[in-house]
Amino acid sequence: MTELAHIATRQYHGAEDTIIDRYLELPEGEPYRTAYTVYARATDPSTEGDNPRVCFALERDATEWYTRGVRWGFREDEADYGLFLGFVLLDGIAELAPPRHPGASPMWFSTLLAPGSAVDQLCCAPPRPGERTRYHFRARLSRGGYVDPVIVVHPINTMGDEDDHAEPVRLSLAAPRADHAHRSVVRAATDPNLPLGGSFTVNVTLLNGKPVFSLPPTLNNMSPPQFSGGVEWGPSMGIPGVTITFQYQSTQILSLSSTQFTFSGQTTSGTTVVQSCSFVASSAPQSPSFTVNLATGEHYDPVIVIHPINTI
Repeated sequence: MTELAHIATRQYHGAEDTIIDRYLELPEGEPYRTAYTVYARATDPSTEGDNPRVCFALERDATEWYTRGVRWGFREDEADYGLFLGFVLLDGIAELAPPRHPGASPMWFSTLLAPGSAVDQLCCAPPRPGERTRYHFRARLSRGGYVDPVIVVHPINTMGDEDDHAEPVRLSLAAPRADHAHRSVVRAATDPNLPLGGSFTVNVTLLNGKPVFSLPPTLNNMSPPQFSGGVEWGPSMGIPGVTITFQYQSTQILSLSSTQFTFSGQTTSGTTVVQSCSFVASSAPQSPSFTVNLATGEHYDPVIVIHPINTI
């Protein structure tokens, strides 16, 4: 059995597990505890289809698993220590690795340890005194492809993100029909001017230091609503795909990047930068994430949701 085989052949957890779109919170306030064992697994492909996620827990047999990543609050006297995580890889994760995109906060992973070790990989994410740091990393799935979770390290009494426990709302580029009014997204009933089609421009700006997304102003709507969760789109009759052109200011945002799909190169005009990406709808939902790399050195990870054919 190869070093990876003991990970890839494990069975997926049962359907009774609860998958929660939040961070796994590590215990804080314990003096000089900066080392934890974290269990990581991929979600069941029979339920996730082409939209895999990675989730985390503090126990192998946990019934609640968290998909955004791991978050730890450090004491002031712990700032000189690194956060050390021993990851136990379960259910469809081949290995973990640091990010590849430029400007990412530095962190370290070991190579895979020998089969039979207490943990499969070691990780170190150093705290920065008085600062919140987001450490992006890659989880390589056994069935192919990558997912991009985050480790958030922040001083105690501050939050990793203001909206970590809120349902993110995305800019909708296609209005759902009335029979889908239960979705927690922008609907035609609340914004009758939402367009249908296969090509859109989306403005990316900063609100309270975080990226938000909006359609360009028009004569009928000079102040379009802004959304923090990303963008969503669904196919309409005869339009199975979409091209999204993101427009932002280089004084605020350095670039958009993703390990899950391809962005175009940057086209600039003065301080205005344009990058685009394209998607084709399929029979399964898609929600690839991407990274907004700010000029401040911070990184945020919204998503682009592509609804499946015949659901919009």
